[in-house]
Amino acid sequence: MLLRLIATLCLVLAFLGCHPTDSNETANISLPTTVSPNALPLFKQQFPRLSDLLQNDTITQKVVSQYAYRVLQQNDTSDTSLEQLIDQRAIIIVLLHSKVLDPFFSKNDAYYNSESGTALETELNRMGIKTFAAEGIYIGLAPATLLEANFRKYASQPLYLYQQFITASGNSMGGEYPYSNLQAQRAMINIGEQLTHQYPQHQYTKKIQSEFNTALRVLTDVHTVQSSTSGVMYIVSDLLFQPYPTATSDEQYAAFIKEYPDSKYSSLIKNIYEHPSEIRLNDDEVPQPIYLVIIDSGSPSMEYADCQTLDPKRKDFLDKGIDIPHLFPIKKSNNDMECVLCYRFFADPNKAQKARETIKKRLNSRKIQVRKAVFSTETQTWVLE
Repeated sequence: MLLRLIATLCLVLAFLGCHPTDSNETANISLPTTVSPNALPLFKQQFPRLSDLLQNDTITQKVVSQYAYRVLQQNDTSDTSLEQLIDQRAIIIVLLHSKVLDPFFSKNDAYYNSESGTALETELNRMGIKTFAAEGIYIGLAPATLLEANFRKYASQPLYLYQQFITASGNSMGGEYPYSNLQAQRAMINIGEQLTHQYPQHQYTKKIQSEFNTALRVLTDVHTVQSSTSGVMYIVSDLLFQPYPTATSDEQYAAFIKEYPDSKYSSLIKNIYEHPSEIRLNDDEVPQPIYLVIIDSGSPSMEYADCQTLDPKRKDFLDKGIDIPHLFPIKKSNNDMECVLCYRFFADPNKAQKARETIKKRLNSRKIQVRKAVFSTETQTWVLE
């Protein structure tokens, strides 16, 4: 189970484009500067389980208690102080995870799913923090709802939307099948779209772009896998054909269309959902060859060996309402890797040619090509011919 969990996390984090937190970044986040003598006694009273876990780390306990005291006082009523509170929570999350909860749960995994673990979760939630897990195993901490009444009453509209986005982002994390419920990602797209449209040059809009693009990718980079044993499955990302861990369902995409009919991405997602790419499995569950309708291609970036260089082009198509959702690296016959920006892919070459003609007319481009890819059972990878 542990190896499976590690594989899951690596795959999901790679798809999300997440990289380890830079200690220099966290060092620049402002810690509480006003020290209240009442903070620690109140913290021990109001957060007994967290206080017990911190009793042997007086410095972290003091920092966390000051933050918790500030949240409980609910005195932050300006953009400056509310944004500072968000920044302080960010470093509290790093401190609690790395210095307290991760070491603790690695030795006491049963605690997480116990009554005490539930009570600890409640205490964290009161501080605007939540845990997330996979297969019932603690993984980390994420932002949760924080002083909602204060943000709604006192924050400027950009800051309020920014905080709502952070909360939705926190809700999107974790789970054995992280894409089985995309409610949080749908909310992220809705909020991010508002920020981008109403405040295109705002600092908060710039801060959310990476996670906004990730949420949009989850809602667009999807394909079906047809199996004689499992029927039709919806899978997020790349050319994956096994349900674990990126399986989702068509209901998640239909929900976005229903919840946000006025979104500029609604008709785009509807078209992808109603006319998805497909992979077919033989009776032995090995994929049949597929035919890719390729819009553009290039070499993977050197730093992360991913397709970041083509991602802006993909995002530009989506912003224009053009449903070109797939972007992934694939091995060529000479063993080099190539990134392909793909309109659709099908097991039926005739469907691929028809799709090529459709997007060719829409883009008024002659460069679009159909190329065959075969799954190698020897290397367990797709190979582009």
